[in-house]
Amino acid sequence: SVRLGNNFYNKQSVRSGTLRGYAEAVNRLFSLRGMPLPYDPDNKCNDSTAAISNLADEETIALQREPLTEEMAAECIRSGKQAHQDSAESLTANIVCLARYIGPRLSEYAQAQQKKITYHTWGSGTKIVRSWIPQDFKFYDKNGDDIHLHRRSSDEIFNLYQTMHYMKIIWRIQKN
Repeated sequence: SVRLGNNFYNKQSVRSGTLRGYAEAVNRLFSLRGMPLPYDPDNKCNDSTAAISNLADEETIALQREPLTEEMAAECIRSGKQAHQDSAESLTANIVCLARYIGPRLSEYAQAQQKKITYHTWGSGTKIVRSWIPQDFKFYDKNGDDIHLHRRSSDEIFNLYQTMHYMKIIWRIQKN
C-alpha cells in the first residue's frame, strides 16, 4: 500500500527518497532475520526498484527547463478561449500565458518548505522574502486606478473582477 501513496502520515503521495528509505528499512529487517533481501536497487526488473525509479523520474520533470511544451500550451490556450471567461479552463489558460511570458523560476518565487519562510540572500548579505505575497499583486481598473484587494473577503474580491483591467507583479529578485 505504500507504493499506492498511503504512508505513515496518510499523505496521498510519496517521494522517491521516502519510498527508497522504506525499502532499505525492509531490507534491514529481512537481513536481521537472515532472510533474502526483497529490494535490490541494482536489479531494474525488481518491482520496488522500478517504482522508486519511476517516482524519481516524475520528480525531476519539474526541474526540466521546459516541462510545458508548445503543443500543451497551445491546447490549454485554445481550450481557455472556447470556455466561459470565468471557467477553470479560462483561468488556467491565463496562468499559462502569464507563466510563458514572465517565466517564473522556483528560485525566484517559491518557498522550499511549507511551514518555514525562505529568504534570498544578496551578495551584500541583505535578505528578502523569496515568495510572492498578496501585496506583490497590484490590480488596476481601465482608468489605471488601483483596486485594493488586501484584507477583502473572497466575495468582495469576486465582485470586483469585472472592474479589473490589468495587473502588475512586484519582483524582488532580478531575472537573468
